[in-house]
Amino acid sequence: MEMNNRVAVITGGSGGIGQAMAKAFLAEGARGIVLADLDAEAVASAAGALGVDGLACDVTNEDDVIALANFAIEKHGQIDLFCSNAGAGGEGLLTDAPNEVWQKQWDLHVMSHMYAARAVLPSMIERGEGYLLNTASAAGLLAAIGSGPYTVTKAAAVKFAEFVSITHGDEGIRVSVLCPQGVNTAMAPKSLGDGQTDGIIEADELASVVVDTIRQERFYVLPHPEVEEYVRRKGDNVDRWLHGMRRLRAKTMEGAQQENQHMTTYIVAQINIDDRTEYAKYEAGFAEIFSRYNGQMLAVDENPTVIEGAWPFTRTVIIQFPSKDDANAWYRSDEYQALAQHRFDASTANIAFIEGLG
Repeated sequence: MEMNNRVAVITGGSGGIGQAMAKAFLAEGARGIVLADLDAEAVASAAGALGVDGLACDVTNEDDVIALANFAIEKHGQIDLFCSNAGAGGEGLLTDAPNEVWQKQWDLHVMSHMYAARAVLPSMIERGEGYLLNTASAAGLLAAIGSGPYTVTKAAAVKFAEFVSITHGDEGIRVSVLCPQGVNTAMAPKSLGDGQTDGIIEADELASVVVDTIRQERFYVLPHPEVEEYVRRKGDNVDRWLHGMRRLRAKTMEGAQQENQHMTTYIVAQINIDDRTEYAKYEAGFAEIFSRYNGQMLAVDENPTVIEGAWPFTRTVIIQFPSKDDANAWYRSDEYQALAQHRFDASTANIAFIEGLG
């Protein structure tokens, strides 16, 4: 399908990939673009910068997706291409991930595609043509060894796209599934890791591949071409592939452990004292607790001014740990729980943990 004179809807539209696809479609002559995103202000800004339509939409809410489709059809007469592009990472490796994380990932990475298909397929089938582009991930074809919920739901997204193509391909519905590795957006990995990605590309490079793939109406959109070979090898011998992935996971974990052992970590805290003359006593007590976990307390500033409704004396401190492992041991300790929940003489002093600096 050529994008000239076409209408496209893009969810996750205020993100790097969404905006890059919108720019690429406009360059190809698209006559209408509707960006959608959860953040109303962000999507309005992105749409305004491109001179296209923007609409707030929670893709995990089917009513919102229906409203998005109706808006685009009322504004432009039809939807030629629906890019179901919203996504996000999820915490947890596998069984440790809470049910809430699994459900959110499922709703975002699978049900959002289902809601989109349900909203746009009737009018597309009636016209005898239409295109669905569902963003998954190379993790959906292979694996992101650091996140089970992400990997599993992205794999389900690929399978959903396959089934839409099987079911409606003979009715003029074309389907592609976008499966990138690292892209230079907010979701990009902080580092490349040990073979987990073949490089971080720019979003406009990805968008160019999207345009070419849609033109040729191929199923896989692979901005990292190496992924196709990895998928072939997986299909040739899945047991060998699983063995290789276990070795990759072990290597990655070993590297992470070594990094944690040498990465200084900081935590910001605020000590609040009712009687300034007692500060030294409390400071010594807190410092002694932190020292059990190799933590060193560094004073940053003090504010002895009495503020209504606040503590008379406050000092901001940074607790420095020589490694992430030490900091994690502190966070898991009973002492941290006691201090964080003010289970001591909290009427005269307390310590509030503000944030970690990495």
